[in-house]
Amino acid sequence: MIMRNWRLFADSWDYRYQAYLGCNMVPVEHPHDKSVMTYRGHMAIETLIRCYFSPLQSTAQKYIYTGSADGRVYVYDSISGDLVEIFAMKPSGLTRDVRWHPFEPTIVSPDFYGKPRVWQRQDKEDKLPGTERVYDCREYS
Repeated sequence: MIMRNWRLFADSWDYRYQAYLGCNMVPVEHPHDKSVMTYRGHMAIETLIRCYFSPLQSTAQKYIYTGSADGRVYVYDSISGDLVEIFAMKPSGLTRDVRWHPFEPTIVSPDFYGKPRVWQRQDKEDKLPGTERVYDCREYS
């Protein structure tokens, strides 16, 4: 009977509105995991978060970029898996989808309600990989 109840819970769990009890758990590798690479740092809570390779024309797809439940945009090195850059602004809910302009150093990410945000680099000095940079982020209605 307990197993039957557990199966019902596991089969009907919906990540969009039900709490995920494993948020604070230490990551565990599954013995049958066939992943080629794992990227850590961003959060996927309550919705599907998409990720993409950076444009072939301007970056040779060197990076993987993704939105996050914390409202930021994360950029990873696709070969090493290192976190390269974090695009951050005031807390604004989650960033579900992101698009990188094929030729310009510009990223567009809509907020959860579809309001677009355009990210363009503002500071010129190099910073350590994985640190937040200052960006000019314009929001449109």
